[in-house]
Amino acid sequence: MAPIRLLMEHWSHDLWTRRLESTIDVLLAPECLIDVEGAEGSLGREAFRTYWRSFTCTFPDLQYEVLTSVAEGNVGAIHWQARGTHYGVGCGVFASVQKAEFTGVTVLHAEKGVVVRGFDRWNRGDVFHRIVRDRTLAAAQEAHLTPRQQDVAFMMAERLTYLEIAQRIGVKPNTARRHCEAVMNKLGVHEKQDVARALGGSSVTPWIASCAEPVGKHPRGIPSGIG
Repeated sequence: MAPIRLLMEHWSHDLWTRRLESTIDVLLAPECLIDVEGAEGSLGREAFRTYWRSFTCTFPDLQYEVLTSVAEGNVGAIHWQARGTHYGVGCGVFASVQKAEFTGVTVLHAEKGVVVRGFDRWNRGDVFHRIVRDRTLAAAQEAHLTPRQQDVAFMMAERLTYLEIAQRIGVKPNTARRHCEAVMNKLGVHEKQDVARALGGSSVTPWIASCAEPVGKHPRGIPSGIG
């Protein structure tokens, strides 16, 4: 039976540092439930494999570092940081070639020498919102949008409604609509939903929802045994 510390080493070193896909078959139980950032519900082993492939293709030069770790019984927690370049399509965002930094916590719960439950949380929202924002602003400046129009363009890329945009910028909905129409005219598009593509990306959405099937749900908390 593999001790939890060994499984944590497989997760950190083999799976994320060396990026060995075969580690998934050794590390995770076939019926495991892994709760990861960006997925809707928990993922089984094959769905997690899809998630892992998507992430490592999106950031092919990923550098993963363990900051600290703790283990008790059959449960282990890893505080980690990573950095990489956004070369691939992830979260519906076209490759931006921007540097990104991540920080997160992973909790693994083992039974009979394999991981049966996992909990992985990191600053996904901050990372991809920054990537989208930077890409949006660059494209908006090329289209000669005013600062207000740049703000509106970003909100449109995030798929906010006219009412939500109006509330954000403190104007009436009809005024927000006119701002949106001005943005679309400068970008050369005719539909609100085309603004994101014109800006070179789209809203930050769960990148797993379309390619990995959730196999179950469990409470979004840290498994008992730590703390």
